[in-house]
Amino acid sequence: MRKFIVLAAFVLAACGGGGSSSNSTTPVVPASPTIDNLAVSPLAATVGSGSGGVGSGTVAFDFTSSADIVTLKINDSVDFGTQTFQVSGIAGLRSGHITAPIRYPTTTRQTVTFTFWVVDANGNSSNQLSGFIPIGG
Repeated sequence: MRKFIVLAAFVLAACGGGGSSSNSTTPVVPASPTIDNLAVSPLAATVGSGSGGVGSGTVAFDFTSSADIVTLKINDSVDFGTQTFQVSGIAGLRSGHITAPIRYPTTTRQTVTFTFWVVDANGNSSNQLSGFIPIGG
């Protein structure tokens, strides 16, 4: 009971007194999410590997956000363009780790560069991270 009375007194003290009589409020702009600690797997692939000239792997990274992360965007430098994945299973989390599948062509020798970012429930896009997979002979 004593803790409750002390807490209630603190809350009331924090709300009262002084200040201006203006009723205007500044809208709160949610912060954009951030991502870091990118890991792309595999580290390399060979020409012709995978199924039908398409290899598969994973991307993993950490996130921090003030709203739910709802979409993961992956753009590659060659064939597939921007891939969009709906993110599930992390509602309510404000930080954590995301792992997602990636695809890449293995028909020719090249380096495939990927750019990753997330979008939160407020439509804010995160910073972008890039990684690559060299396709060798």
